[in-house]
Amino acid sequence: MRSPKSLKPMMWGASLLGMLFAALPQYAAADLFQCQSKDGTVRVYDRERNACGRLSADNPDWTKIGNPPWNDRIDDYGNDDWTRGRSMCLFKHVGYNTLLVRIPPGYAWSDIPNSVSSNQWSC
Repeated sequence: MRSPKSLKPMMWGASLLGMLFAALPQYAAADLFQCQSKDGTVRVYDRERNACGRLSADNPDWTKIGNPPWNDRIDDYGNDDWTRGRSMCLFKHVGYNTLLVRIPPGYAWSDIPNSVSSNQWSC
């Protein structure tokens, strides 16, 4: 599992975000923050396709979600599960194997290189 230091709190406001992104490049990409948030989901951003998506359920096999499939392709994640307060767990392999990171609500994470293949709430 990645160190908790790799998780970064999500910041709001265009000027603040711009200053933080310029000063601290380890924050998730600014494009993630342009994706619409929705309570009870995790925002995701695919840089190659310049596209947003959402995770709202457990997904044991990312080769079966997304078009093209999200397996080893999503770059940035932001947890917006404010009401229930669940953490999102991201795994390197299908079937919830090899935990990479646990993202608490209000935090974002960048996955470079892309390596996520399954996700589960509150592992």
